[in-house]
Amino acid sequence: MDTVTKLQQLGLSKNQADTYLACLQLGESKAQDVIRRVKLPRATVYLTLEELEGRGLVTSYDKSSIKHFAPENPERLVRWEQSRAELAEQIFPELKILYAGVDYRPTIHFYRGLDQIKEMYNGLLTLRHKTFRVIGSEEYWLKADADWFKDYARRRGQRGIKTHIIFEDSPAARESKALRPYGRVVKFVPQKFKKRLMTSDCTILPDRVIFHNYGKEFVGVAVESKEAAGLMQLLFDIAWEGIPG
Repeated sequence: MDTVTKLQQLGLSKNQADTYLACLQLGESKAQDVIRRVKLPRATVYLTLEELEGRGLVTSYDKSSIKHFAPENPERLVRWEQSRAELAEQIFPELKILYAGVDYRPTIHFYRGLDQIKEMYNGLLTLRHKTFRVIGSEEYWLKADADWFKDYARRRGQRGIKTHIIFEDSPAARESKALRPYGRVVKFVPQKFKKRLMTSDCTILPDRVIFHNYGKEFVGVAVESKEAAGLMQLLFDIAWEGIPG
C-alpha cells in the first residue's frame, strides 16, 4: 500500500494527499512549485492548499510579496487522528443508546464464490442455535464439494444441532435419509413439485435466513432479522407438517 493510499485511509482526499506529500518534499515553496510537482490545475491546487491549511497540515505566509506554503510537522496528522478518536469515544455512549433504541434493523450480507459460502456456513456453527431448518438439494451440494459438505454436516451434528431438512428427491438425498447421520431428519419435496428444479438452498435460523444458489458461480445472501426468520420458520413448519415422514 503506497503512502497516498494510507493518507486517504486517514481521511485525506486524493488531491490532499498528493499535495501534502509534494509540500513535504519541496519544503517552503510557492504555489507554482507545488502545481508543477502534483500536475493538477492551478485552481485545484490553491483550493487543496487552503483545505490542508484548515487542517493544520500546511502554513501559508507572504515572502517578498509572494505567497509561500510550508508543511507542518507530520505529527500534526497523528494528533489530528488522535483527537478524532477521542471525540468518537466521547460520543460513543450516546450513539450506542440511540442504536439500542431501534428494535427492527435487518442486516444483509452478500457472499460470492464457494469459498465465501463455506466460510459463512462455518460461521453458523459458532452460534448458539440448536435447530436448523433447511430446504435444498443434497445432490447439488455433493457436486459442489462432497468432502466439505459431509464434514460440515458431521461438525454440525457434533455440536448438538438438530437439522430438519426438506430435500429435493434424489438418490443422494434418499441415501442421506436412510443413514440419518449427524442429527438430521429428512423429508422430500412432494412428487407433484418435482418438475420445479431446485436451484437454491435456504437455511433458516431463529435470527436469520440464508439463501444461496447452485449456479456456476455461487452467490449467497444472509438476512439477519428475527421477524423475517420467524416468518420463514412458520412457512417451513407448515410445509414440514404437510409432508409425510
